[in-house]
Amino acid sequence: MVWEWRLADGRRTGRNLYGDEAIPPQPPAEKTPKLLRAMRALVKTSTNFWQSRSELFLKQARLMANYEDDYDYRGTVNQYFPTYDSLTDPELRGYFTWRTKVRRGAVERRGMSYAALYVYELLALVGCTSPMDAYERLHSFGQRYGALDPQILRYLKDWERALIIYYGLSPALLEEHDGAVQQRRQDDAVYVMLHQEEHTPEEMMAAVCTLSSYRLERSKLYRAHTAEADAIVLRVLARVKEYYEKHRICDFFSDCIARSCTRSVDLFASAVFHPPRAEEDRIYAVHPLRQYECTGGAWPMSVPMVRRSVSVGSCAGWIRSCASTMGSRRFVCRSFSNGSGRSSVRRRQNFSRRSARSRHAAFIWISVSLTASAPMRLSPRSA
Repeated sequence: MVWEWRLADGRRTGRNLYGDEAIPPQPPAEKTPKLLRAMRALVKTSTNFWQSRSELFLKQARLMANYEDDYDYRGTVNQYFPTYDSLTDPELRGYFTWRTKVRRGAVERRGMSYAALYVYELLALVGCTSPMDAYERLHSFGQRYGALDPQILRYLKDWERALIIYYGLSPALLEEHDGAVQQRRQDDAVYVMLHQEEHTPEEMMAAVCTLSSYRLERSKLYRAHTAEADAIVLRVLARVKEYYEKHRICDFFSDCIARSCTRSVDLFASAVFHPPRAEEDRIYAVHPLRQYECTGGAWPMSVPMVRRSVSVGSCAGWIRSCASTMGSRRFVCRSFSNGSGRSSVRRRQNFSRRSARSRHAAFIWISVSLTASAPMRLSPRSA
């Protein structure tokens, strides 16, 4: 076939010659596995249109729980909160191939999306025999993959904590997390102060030292007269508690030691998660004073909030109680040593406006002056 291009005056401007050409053979289309097509079909059925993204992921994950693949995909996928539906067929087949190797003990770095998908499956107990099996798999995978990509370590502790609490595993597993031991010590100290009649004076003083932001055990006076100081502190605590019972509406413990606080917690804030079974109201106790309560699918957490600013040496009520005994609310501290060999601090202390650390120290020294003779001189001064 010949095409000629001419102007209006008949002059020819061009000529194209077209002929038959052979169509090159197309590569055969990759056949999608039947189970993968069935998984994709869950998105298109009308009965699933109203479901949330997390619920759909749970159904798809259960369908593909035992699926294995051997697909050569060398790409890397990085998405926020990935699901099966957000991946293309090659990416998804690459994931199942990667997961097959992970389950056989070979962990490769292939992007956070693959690692996150595998973790989401473990949180939903997909491919696991029990919650404890899921925790062991998660912990082992996190350590091995974290050696290849440290980015996952930022979320690993949150995922492990959520799995332990949600499925009611042993609270001892939480002690492996950062800060858990210190938190446990603080909760134990609050419990001792709440139930003083059940504990010895030594246990009470250990709790006092744990809760107080003023490090009493570092005091030069305390190290020199430990037994006497312990007796003084416990005696003053008893007097202040009596004072609160007679003259205050609020109780001594909540105003000076700690108060119970309840706040809502999203256990799976960093994961795509849907409850694998019907939610039941339950309580998970990490400590007698620290517990999670599942109510209608929500997880409020009850914790003791330690009053650091009003602990042993800084409670304004204690200071005013001691000051009223001496007939004044303002004193001059004439000799105050910080126990480290530095010079004494000589300045006027106004208890209503001083810093928390000064209030801690003043409480100790005022207690000593009121209850026993000590190498600390405090003289009242009229306001």
